[in-house]
Amino acid sequence: MARFDDDELDMAGLRDYLLAGAVEFREIVAHSLRPGQNGQPMLDENGEPRRYPLNAALWALLSPDELATGGAYRFQRYRLPDAHPARSMGGAYDELELGADDVLRRVV
Repeated sequence: MARFDDDELDMAGLRDYLLAGAVEFREIVAHSLRPGQNGQPMLDENGEPRRYPLNAALWALLSPDELATGGAYRFQRYRLPDAHPARSMGGAYDELELGADDVLRRVV
């Protein structure tokens, strides 16, 4: 997962951090659902791990489109980096939204 250093507490860095984690999670799920031999991911013609059209709804659910396109993105507080000041400002499962304006808000 991407690092989020103490001196990178801007919201643009937060968007990149969350996007990297969401992409990593999607890849883990995709490869664990359709492994090749010996549990290793099957590779495409370029030697990259093959992406499967799992189930269109599942792939869409795991795709971080809002993050990638700069849209509003909802997530739970525990997904904030440890160094983020808002990490300790509430419950771990509080729902937060990183708005299209890159402002972090608590969803009530």
